[in-house]
Amino acid sequence: MNFFVLVIGLYLLISYVLIKLLGLISDVYKNRLVIGFYWCLNFFVLSGLFFLRFREIDNISLAVGKLFFTYISLQFMALLLSPLALLIEKILSINSNNTFDDTKRNLLKKIAIAVPTFSLGVSLYGVYNESENIKINTLKLEVEAKAKGLSDFKIIQLSDIHLGLFFSMEKLEACLKLIQAEQADLLVITGDLIDDLSLLTPTITLLEQYQQYFDKIVISWGNHEHIRNFKLIEQAFKDSEITVLCNENYQINQKLYLLGVDYPFDNSKLNRSNMLNLAQKDIPQEALKVLLSHHPAFIEESFENNIALTLAGHTHGGQFPGFAQMMALRYKYYKGLYKKGDLYGYVNVGLGHWMPFRLGCRPEITIFILK
Repeated sequence: MNFFVLVIGLYLLISYVLIKLLGLISDVYKNRLVIGFYWCLNFFVLSGLFFLRFREIDNISLAVGKLFFTYISLQFMALLLSPLALLIEKILSINSNNTFDDTKRNLLKKIAIAVPTFSLGVSLYGVYNESENIKINTLKLEVEAKAKGLSDFKIIQLSDIHLGLFFSMEKLEACLKLIQAEQADLLVITGDLIDDLSLLTPTITLLEQYQQYFDKIVISWGNHEHIRNFKLIEQAFKDSEITVLCNENYQINQKLYLLGVDYPFDNSKLNRSNMLNLAQKDIPQEALKVLLSHHPAFIEESFENNIALTLAGHTHGGQFPGFAQMMALRYKYYKGLYKKGDLYGYVNVGLGHWMPFRLGCRPEITIFILK
């Protein structure tokens, strides 16, 4: 609940700052009717999103939800553009004369229209195009797999699917059909699989149906599993054929061990080290190790513990400008491939999202071929 209060508070703050900035650009945005309509629309969108949380997922809910988030994305993009528009207005104000004032007024009118119009275009693209345009990344990694008899061992990673309103079962099945043709050895899912618990049983059933196409499907927990209903989700997977690794390991063959760690709500280095030590228990020193961790901070410990490859998620790569830079400041490892010597860490930007807007950060499926 505290998270949602924080998000609502941040949204209202952004809305307030935006209308103030727009008011500095054009007097249109100082009009009481415009301001009143603006705040009514904001509260309507917030109320609508709250209502959608309790509505059964269907195509109508999806369409309405995307419209609401298009509006929210529009506001965020307008907030990013407004300082630039304001700077132009200030430059035009310097040493202006009466003749230039008329030109300036016309230009400012165009800017006042251009900011929300351009923001709307970007928002529509981010919600309806890029957030739906999944890319497949294939990485060939030199990890001495050949020396261990594992040459061309193929792992497919999915992360942050967030099954629910904006990522349907049909979309998940389409992704599974897509990767089925890759003939991978392992399919791993690094946390935040489910947001809507009504989809828990159908999700497990679907994964079990596709397990025949892989040697194993393995999952590690993310923070959303804990937030939703961890005991319910944990028991459902215990009763299934899907393997879950929580501070433990699984021997894939004589040379390869798969490790999985839980989400570290206590994100101290000591706690992460303790969790990783549990996950490494009884693994032969000469074995090749691959770690599944929702939180990317474990990449640091994996480098220290000679783990060949760590697969993480959680950050969504920031999803769009502004948030991406915030993620980069908060997380040492926030997006893409990291390398230390012959060891690798990879932070997947996610297949799904809790906010259906991406810009410069397409959702991804990642294929790793060990060499």
